[in-house]
Order: sequence, then C-alpha cells, then structure tokens
Amino acid sequence: MADQRPSPLACIPCRSRHVKCDARMPICTRCRTSNSDCRYVRSRRGLRNRSSPDPPPGHVDLLPDFTTWLNNTIDLDPEFLSLDPSIDVNGDAHSNPIPDLPPSPPAYTPSVAESEPLAHDGMIQLYYHHFHRSHPILLPRRSLASSLCQHIPAYITHIMRYIGSHYYPQPGFSEAFQASAYTALSAPNDGFKVQGLLLLAILEHSYGHEETARKLLKEAIQLACHLDMTSPTFARSHSRGSPILEESWRRTYWELVVVEGLISAFGGGPVLPSYKWINDEMQLPCDEKAYNFEQLKPPKPSATLSTLPDLDLHHISPFTYRILATQDLRAVLQVTQCLDPDTELQTETLDARLATSLMRLPSSLPEHDTATVDEMVFQTLMITYLSLIYLHHPHSTIRLASYHSTTNATLASSSSSTSTCTRLRTLQSLPLSAHIPHHDSPASNTHSQKLLRAADLLSNLATLPSTVLSRTPFFTCALAIAAVVHVAALAGGPPSSLAIKHEDATGVGKEQSLKARIELGVGALQVLGRAWPLARRVRGEMVDMYRGRC
Repeated sequence: MADQRPSPLACIPCRSRHVKCDARMPICTRCRTSNSDCRYVRSRRGLRNRSSPDPPPGHVDLLPDFTTWLNNTIDLDPEFLSLDPSIDVNGDAHSNPIPDLPPSPPAYTPSVAESEPLAHDGMIQLYYHHFHRSHPILLPRRSLASSLCQHIPAYITHIMRYIGSHYYPQPGFSEAFQASAYTALSAPNDGFKVQGLLLLAILEHSYGHEETARKLLKEAIQLACHLDMTSPTFARSHSRGSPILEESWRRTYWELVVVEGLISAFGGGPVLPSYKWINDEMQLPCDEKAYNFEQLKPPKPSATLSTLPDLDLHHISPFTYRILATQDLRAVLQVTQCLDPDTELQTETLDARLATSLMRLPSSLPEHDTATVDEMVFQTLMITYLSLIYLHHPHSTIRLASYHSTTNATLASSSSSTSTCTRLRTLQSLPLSAHIPHHDSPASNTHSQKLLRAADLLSNLATLPSTVLSRTPFFTCALAIAAVVHVAALAGGPPSSLAIKHEDATGVGKEQSLKARIELGVGALQVLGRAWPLARRVRGEMVDMYRGRC
C-alpha cells in the first residue's frame, strides 16, 4: 500500500486556512493561484522517527511555536510606553558589550549556495520576513529555488542568516552566524561583494559601530565604482539574461545612494559629492510588488533622475520616492554644512521643496489592506521629516544644550562604550544661523514650530500599522533625534514662543503631549532593541536624558 502520510511541510497561508498544501518550492500551487505571500516553516511533525539520526552539529531546531512567533505583529505593549521612575534600564543601555569586528576576515569559501532549497532555512525566512522589505537589494525569495540560486555566493546566504538570526528571540543567538558572514570581506571583487559589504555596513551601524560602518560603506562604493556599477549598462551586462538579477544590480546601486545619505546624516560626516558617483542616467527601481513576485515589465519610458521631471510622478515606484527623499536630505546637509552665514533663502527654498515632495507622495496604505504600510513609503516619510529637522534646527530657538549635562553624565557612566548615541552629537554639532531672530519674532517662532512639528511627525511613524520590529534599523536613529528635539523643547525652549504650557481645545497640555511622544519613542526603541543592540543602548540614554530634564 502506498505511503499516504501527509507532507511534513506546508506553507503558512495554507496552514492558517486549514487547507492542503502541495509544498511546491518556492511557491505552492494555492499561493501562486491566489497571489499570496507563500512562506515556509518546517513542521516538527513527521520529520523524525525513533530511527532518525541525531541532527548534525550546528543544526538549529526551531521552537514549536515558531510560526506563531514569526507572524506576530503586536509590538507596542502598554508596559513599554511607561517611564516609571523605578524602571531599571541599565541592563538595556550598557550591558552585553558589542564584539569588535574580527581583526582579519575569515578565509573566503568559493562555494555557491547549498543545493537544498533555501526556502527551508529558518534564518533566511526571518531575513525576508523582517529585513528584506527595508533594504530590498538581494534576489526576491521566489528566486531562491530557481536557477539563479546557483549563482549566489555562499557568503551572501551566510549574511542573510546572520541578519535573520537577530530576529530570533534568544540572547546571543546571532553570534554563531557572525564569522561566516564576514567571509565576504575576503571574497572576489564582484557585484555580490558590493551587496555583502553594504549589508554588513547596515549591520555595523545597527550595533553602533559608526567607523566600521563608514569603512565598509566606503569600500562598497569604491568597489561599485571600480566595477563600473555606476554605469547604466552594468546591470544588463551582468544579469545572466535574468531581468530579476538585472533589477537586483540596479537596486544595489541605488541602495548605496540611500544608505550613504542616511549614514552621513546620522553620523555627522560630509556627504560624498554627487557628481563623482551618482549617475542621473541610471534606470530607477521598479515597483516592490513587481520585483518580489517576479512580474517585471520594461518601463515605458525608462525612468531616470534626469527624465523624472518630465514624467508623471504618480507612476514611479515607492523605492524611487525614497531615492528622491535622500537627494533632498543630501541637499539639506550641504546647506547646513556650508560656511555661508546667511542661508535663510536656501532654507525657504528647501522647505518648499520638502513640502511639495510630501504632497506628491501617494497614500502609504493599500486600498484594501490596512494591516501593513509600504516600507519604502515609510522610509520616504522618515527621511523627509529628518530633512525638515536638520533644515529648521539651526534657525530655531530650540537649543539642544538643555540635555548636554545629562549626555555627558551618560558618557561618564559608560566610558567603555565608543558610541553614545551619535545622533545626539550630530544635532549638537549643527551650525547655528548667524542671524537667528529674537526669541519672540515671527521668523524664529515659525522655524521652531516647524522643527517641533517635524519631530512630532517622525515619532508618529511608530504608531503606523505593521510591526515596528520589521522597520529599517535606521529607525533607531530617527526616533532618537525626535526624542532629543522633544526633550529640548520640554526642558529648554521659551514657553512664550512654543506655548508649551498652553492647553488645546481638548484640555491636553502641550507639555503632556511632548511627554507622551517621548514615551512613544522609548517604547518603539524597546521593540527595536529586541533585534538591534544600538536601539537598546539609545533607549537607555533617552530614559536617562528624560529623567535628568523632566
């Protein structure tokens, strides 16, 4: 009699609907028909029997409730939004020192990805479930079981596992994946190495290793220029005939542009001159759904930065909006870093430009699904609000000296840490306008109100649908900047100009509103801290700063 036992593997959508799954890789028949997001988690039933051999060394046996935990989107628990004076944050802020980058990279292994379907790997599932949507440069998950998989170097899959392991709820779990991920440092120079260096730079930044992140990013940009990745012809000539791989190379280039702008903003360093490596003739990324579902269609006409003003902005991808927001951020940083003592006219021009970009941005919520918010649109909003903060702070009356003493005390208590939140240092170092008006003048009041409004909108991003944990690690820095502005406004700004003591029509005072936003930021950092060490450290510093000033 034929073996009629059920398949030990079924995708999550089929399990949730309690229907049969044919377990085809990478997309089962039902999910392909319904165009659902097909995800797999190994079942604990039917995989072993008494005669089954012991698992090989290094095998990760997933938790019984792994599927439930993987899809849990409840993040902002009420307890995280409380700043009870008795709360102990020392463990979050200063414990578990972050290991340094290995002094020399491990030996590179030239093997390609494993022949076993990567869709079975739990850590890679976590990578795609949480991280890929924030930085979508690698091949989409559907491509892992295609012929393209054989071209993926082993170190890329190691990096995916290393990133994914940060979302696994076990302290120290990711350490086992670190060494193999950094074999990318000694890999041959090609486009995949650019992807690996870029992802490692984002990881190092999420640990608070600013200098290492900058070094890895700089190496990735230099390698991309050396390989002529900045040329519009690179993607097609290295695509192996696959439009998906071609799109992946273009996305890698544009992700370098975005990440370089963010790290320059958060770290306080100068931005690289755009004329040296940003090519306005490079084709812009396609829509996220088309890429992830492998439904690419040739754009008509091809959208580039040089032709974009002539196109209907409603037909460009969310990734492109994110690129445009980064270009605006670069323009703001160039103004704030220039030596011109009078930048009021430039500030007004950029303020109008940023306001226009927000008006043109399409709705971030899909028409029929309010459970998620497009990550590219989310980051576009985040970057634009950051630009407004950097733009208006030098002209406002909100001085950030109100928290300097608290920050210095934090530094003294954690001298072993090399990166008390660089976001604090960045805002402190922003040049102040030589023509700041009197505290009660209309111009001063306008800049202060716009600064505070931008910080409000930035912190409000934590309340949007979808899980905070799956947001980009850079959201840590954005939340820190918003909290710094709110604490400075609460503790230092002149009440007459900001009306901090004024109560609105609902009877809720501005002071209480500021405190609520600070607590919201701390709660969101608590969630991000489940994955990223920098978020845990920054949260502790935010709580210390809040207690010291309020």
